[in-house]
This record gives sequence, structure tokens and C-alpha cells, in this order.
Amino acid sequence: MIKFLILGFFVIFTAHAAPYKIHAPQNLSLEEGASLLKSHVEASLFLGTNSFTLDKGNNKAKDNSHINGDFIILWGVGSNATDQQITKTEYQNMWRIMDYLNDLNFRVIMNVRSTSSDLATALQSSTASVVLYSSHGNETGFYDYNLTMVPYSIFKKLGPKLYQFILSACYGTQSLEYYEVPEHLYTLSWSGLTDSTDLINYLTSNHWTGLEGKENLKTEKK
Repeated sequence: MIKFLILGFFVIFTAHAAPYKIHAPQNLSLEEGASLLKSHVEASLFLGTNSFTLDKGNNKAKDNSHINGDFIILWGVGSNATDQQITKTEYQNMWRIMDYLNDLNFRVIMNVRSTSSDLATALQSSTASVVLYSSHGNETGFYDYNLTMVPYSIFKKLGPKLYQFILSACYGTQSLEYYEVPEHLYTLSWSGLTDSTDLINYLTSNHWTGLEGKENLKTEKK
């Protein structure tokens, strides 16, 4: 996959450590939001932690906060320098999409160094509604942070609230044909080459609400 530039714009998810809380006020400008995210992502490299949670003001009533569950973003792109570079404009785009998901009442979570094990943990999470996995991919599979192909059986066990999976990887549509994806799990992917622009434009368009597939989950439980 062409470099995926969502690294660090969300909070980071891990199952192994207590999260560090990032406080973000409402109505930050793109410049302010990008600066805040950049500072925390860079600090995490020195703190030795992958675990963050975001405490961000929302214009909606507190009773509605996070009612749509967890939106988990997993960064599976490798650790080489090209994959890890982020520009000022890219951080601004990250902040824009985070605000958008926040307004949809998701709690946004992210892991920027995701292995297949991290993906399995996210898929099995009891609070996850949507999991987005970004990585390199080809026609027969997609890969994790260690450049190891994600096992075809990765979807064998899913959390009770998970209804949607988004794969942001080159040839994602083709590669998913090799995976054992349950029929009730709504999947989104791209065929051919793709990058972060395709993903951001889609998630902020009228073509996506974040709730696609939720009805399938209700039907599955009956």
C-alpha cells in the first residue's frame, strides 16, 4: 500500500497497559489540533507506551457520548522511515477525520504499531463496533507492522458488538476473498492501489455513516 498517513491522529489502542489520557478542548483549529496530535505521537516514542485514550469535548449531550461504541484504528504499515513520516498537512487531515468520528459519537482508539495479535484483540473486543486496519497488501493477503501476512483465520472470533471492518490496503478487496470473513460482518475495502486520501474522502462523504452492517449484527443474534 502507498504510505498510509493516519498514523497518530487517533488515540492508541493496546490490551496490555493502562491508557494515558490526552485532554483536547473543543473547537481547536486545524493548526492547533495537528500540533496537539504531533506532540503526543512524538512523546509516545520516548515514553515507551502505545496506549492512549482521548478526552475530547463534544458539542453533543454527554449522555450521547460514545453511544456508537469504539472505532478502533490499527496501523499495520511497517516500521521503515518512509512509512512513519508525517507532514503538517497530513496531521491536519488526521484531526479533521477525528472530529468527524467524534461527532458520530464513536470513541476513537488507535494502535500505531499493530501486529496480527493486536488485530485479533481488536476484532474480539467487547466494546468495538468498527475496526479499521491500514497496511500494505497484495492480491492474496495483507500484512502487519512486522511485515508478516495476517493469518486467513483472523476473523474466526469476533466481539459481540462488532459489525463493520474496513481494510485500507492495496488490493484489499481481492485479498479478503482468501480470508474467512463471517457473512454478517460488513466489510469495506479498495481494489487496486489506494492511499490515505481515498480513505479520508470516503469516511467524510455521504456514502458512509459508520453504521453500515449494524442491522446485520442484530439479525445474527436472533
